[in-house]
Amino acid sequence: MTPVAGRNGNRASANGVHDAEPGQRLLSLLTAAAKALGQSPSSDGSPDLADPAATRRAVTEVVDRLTAELDRPSSELRRSELLHRARLALDLERVQHELEAQKLGQGIGALEGVQSALSRLRGVHSPTEMIERGASVLCQDCDFDRAIFFRIHDACVVPQHAYFSKDPDWAEEFISVAGTQPVPLSMHEYHEAEMFRRRTPLLVRDPQNDPATYKPIVTAIKTPSYVAAPIMPAGKVIGLLHADAYYAGRAMTPLDRDTLWAFAEGFGYALQRTLLIERLRAQRDQVRQMVTSTEAVVSELTDAELELLQTDGEGAALARTAAAVFVAPESRLEALMTPRELEVLELVARGETNGAIADQLVISEGTVKSHVKHILRKLNAANRAEAVSRYMRLRPSA
Repeated sequence: MTPVAGRNGNRASANGVHDAEPGQRLLSLLTAAAKALGQSPSSDGSPDLADPAATRRAVTEVVDRLTAELDRPSSELRRSELLHRARLALDLERVQHELEAQKLGQGIGALEGVQSALSRLRGVHSPTEMIERGASVLCQDCDFDRAIFFRIHDACVVPQHAYFSKDPDWAEEFISVAGTQPVPLSMHEYHEAEMFRRRTPLLVRDPQNDPATYKPIVTAIKTPSYVAAPIMPAGKVIGLLHADAYYAGRAMTPLDRDTLWAFAEGFGYALQRTLLIERLRAQRDQVRQMVTSTEAVVSELTDAELELLQTDGEGAALARTAAAVFVAPESRLEALMTPRELEVLELVARGETNGAIADQLVISEGTVKSHVKHILRKLNAANRAEAVSRYMRLRPSA
């Protein structure tokens, strides 16, 4: 609306409405229009300014009523009244456009806040850190005071992390208490269960009196209104986000709901990325462990010495057969162990350490440990001392 100078010098509309916020001016004009139409100012109720479509319908209906009799003949007084109605209709249209422009600007600002919040999550590689930082940047960049992350576990919605901008102790206390009272997804009457099924965000205007809210949670955080959205990368719901403006005392609006929904969509993919990175790290560690084990086995096979049958005389004829390539063991110990293991066991019996054995046999200490492990297993011994005791009993007498 284009303001004009009032008689008292204040900037006011032609109908005496001061240059306040578009929403306040629109409500004032609707009140004035109701009086001009001979109606009680509250007979039709005030439109929900947070709902642009509802506001537009209310304004259009009032404007149609104001302009319905403009073409009808009337007295001079009637013309004055019609002029007043025409001015009211024009002002309503202008302020409605201002309000829509304001809402558009707020929407653009909200999207910029979402973009800023998500950009601050770059470089986060831990799922736990992603959840904690995600809740804080959501509040800092998207005009919320508090945010709660819920995970889906055993068919329940379980609070996992809470960020309360002015009371971290309260947030920690809430998680410790509410974590023992998850929301069962099987109880379809709750908003969270419905949101999980429909995969859409929601706006709860009066959670304390709403029968579909889970009272152990909304009572614990004393929220006057809140918005929530599912976190669902690749179409699968893996968690939920709740947010409100408790400390600011600001009621949640459809714009807040849509803002959280936009953030949750981007956050879901960021969280999925960290989960994949964590799984890749776990697989990398498993591969490294397998490689280490393989190296130990290869070292054992490399260090093992095979004693080929040395033949002469009549043994030479026997050596020609494949069955006589290796010498038959002369003792139970030789049947159980490789020559290298026997060497290691002999040094263990002398009281040598793994490091000393490695130096004497010119092998790595890791290989020595591997040999000792195999010796203990083959002798069914619990420790080195028991292995030495059994070795002394089995060793052939000199």
